[in-house]
Amino acid sequence: MGAIRPGSGGGGSVTPDAVWEAFGDALVEDPTRGPALASALAASDPGIPSSGLVVDWRASALALSDGAAVGSWAPSAGVGTLTAAGGARPTYRATGNPAGGPAVEFLASSSQALTLAGVAGLPTNANPGTVVAIVSRLRPVGGAGLQHLWQYGQAAGLCARGMAVTNVDNIRSHLWSGGITETRSPRGQGLRVIAHEYNGTRESLLVDGVDYGTADVALTTGTAQGVAVGSNLSAGEYGNFFLVRLFGYSRVLSAAEWRQIMDHARVAYGVQ
Repeated sequence: MGAIRPGSGGGGSVTPDAVWEAFGDALVEDPTRGPALASALAASDPGIPSSGLVVDWRASALALSDGAAVGSWAPSAGVGTLTAAGGARPTYRATGNPAGGPAVEFLASSSQALTLAGVAGLPTNANPGTVVAIVSRLRPVGGAGLQHLWQYGQAAGLCARGMAVTNVDNIRSHLWSGGITETRSPRGQGLRVIAHEYNGTRESLLVDGVDYGTADVALTTGTAQGVAVGSNLSAGEYGNFFLVRLFGYSRVLSAAEWRQIMDHARVAYGVQ
């Protein structure tokens, strides 16, 4: 997949870029046009693709006060509530998103991980699928100097897959015992859209809709064991980050669908 510029899709629809082009200069000249710009941007939000969507956890759907512990996180689409097993829990931050919106803060502790028995329809084992996180403040902490954003599948062989961070710029797609691809993210610590995708013969790592690394690998079939957010499936590698949204598909996404996701991420969450 080549580089995708957010808002560059065609098809005659109104995109966020087109709205900015129409309102940007006028807003500089007359700041009172800000509400009109916000309204036009909201109207241009395409949302995320719905075809094949199996689960969607959104921080904005949590009915919590700022600073509250997150003991459970029900999905806005699909089935499967993430729950906290330890005494400590991740924290709801009403303005944890760098653009000012809600996020769930994880602070590098196994007891802050959110887990789910089963896989909530996520495409495990040898099946194709895509998992996408909108996330910021990626720090390499925990066992072996790694942090895990998420992990799911069977904790053995090439059944489990997830996303880890090895330094402040390195995003790594992670298979349990091999098949790791690695890239240096050019976007640093701001709000990012990070995804792991598997098409049946190849895994890919995408950052902001751009495929930065691929590896030919046959993921094996095994019994699915669950989902862990903020840790891996066995413990020892914990996450230190703000999670705005996590959603998954039972298929890979097209270039046009990635443009749609990036348009949505820009309008709804301020991803630059």
